[in-house]
Amino acid sequence: MLQAIDLLPHIVDEAAEEALGLQIYTLQGLALTQARGFGDASVNEAYSRAWSICQAMHKTGKPEFVAVWGIWAHKLVVSDTHIGRELTHTLEAISAQVGESDLLMLSSAARIVTSFCTGEFTRIEDDLAAVMEGYDLVQHANLALSYSMDPKALSLLFASHGYAALGDLRKADWARAEAVNHITGLGMDFLQPYANIFGLGSSIYYGADEKTLMTLDTYIAMASELGLPFWMLAGNLWKGAALAQMDLHQEAEAILRVALQQADAGGLSLTVAYQRSMFAKSLDALGKHEEAAAAFERSIDNSSTMGEVCSLPEIRRLYGSCLMRRGDVEGAAAQFNRGLTLAQIQQAMGWEGRLLRTVRTFEMGSLLAPEVMTDFAQRLRASPLVEQDWGQALLAEI
Repeated sequence: MLQAIDLLPHIVDEAAEEALGLQIYTLQGLALTQARGFGDASVNEAYSRAWSICQAMHKTGKPEFVAVWGIWAHKLVVSDTHIGRELTHTLEAISAQVGESDLLMLSSAARIVTSFCTGEFTRIEDDLAAVMEGYDLVQHANLALSYSMDPKALSLLFASHGYAALGDLRKADWARAEAVNHITGLGMDFLQPYANIFGLGSSIYYGADEKTLMTLDTYIAMASELGLPFWMLAGNLWKGAALAQMDLHQEAEAILRVALQQADAGGLSLTVAYQRSMFAKSLDALGKHEEAAAAFERSIDNSSTMGEVCSLPEIRRLYGSCLMRRGDVEGAAAQFNRGLTLAQIQQAMGWEGRLLRTVRTFEMGSLLAPEVMTDFAQRLRASPLVEQDWGQALLAEI
């Protein structure tokens, strides 16, 4: 492929050079994605060259869509969410202009991913319904080969994470199981580590156990066998978060210290702010308070600056808990209140409920506005979430 790129300038016909260059750079982006993951800078470079050729040729349609898709995916993986959102609109415009069902399917999936990253969880439901209704196994199964991801699985997995933030754990479990079953049915082994590793993340927010670790180990090993270093790294990041949830802090610190260094070196940022906060939680539990505070501050700063605020309320809850255990009541109250404000904006009752439970655990209710608990209880009673185990338990507490 590199030899083909080197030969491009020797093609006399400019139109032929552009047409061949578009094909080569698109294929290079696809190959690099498989080998290194969307977060690698070389992936962005290849797809960006393809898009530049599209613009020079005034060529719209599938070639441009493929190029923009690669850039969009790269920007979200490195948490450049603001540009990612703009590119989502570009994908929508191209798919609407072309009108082909596969592009419309992919642009719906892109909206779901972007909505999760930006914390607009309530927008996910309608787009997921459109994907589930419009996906045709015969027509769309091979999209996973052309775009390095199946749109139905992608939509379900990010919807699962969105449902977890909203507190709808039943839907989160359903979406995760549907995604795994769908990938199994496609028979594309290279997607199995993604579906099973990232899929588990939506449950790890609420806890983990030995079964969680066993599943992660299985698919980290599978990613290794398939030569997928990106998913080996992602698996270790989620494994570290699971260990921290289980209060196995020494093990969590060891695995997350290495994995986060690798993520920083490779440009991977998507969901890393949350995993870094779990690293901070373990550091704090091990008495490494200054390093823990720095890790929390970095997580918050990265989330706020880059616009990937999906887990920011939970990060502030974790930070506030650590500050409270150290006796910094004022600092803890600031984190809890900021987290609650954002969770309410996101309509993320899952994050909001976890924050309020933590506030109650530390007996800090007096530091919140008096109507906060009452308002949440009223909204919870009026919501279907009251029928779920966590909703019933929390309502009984508050």
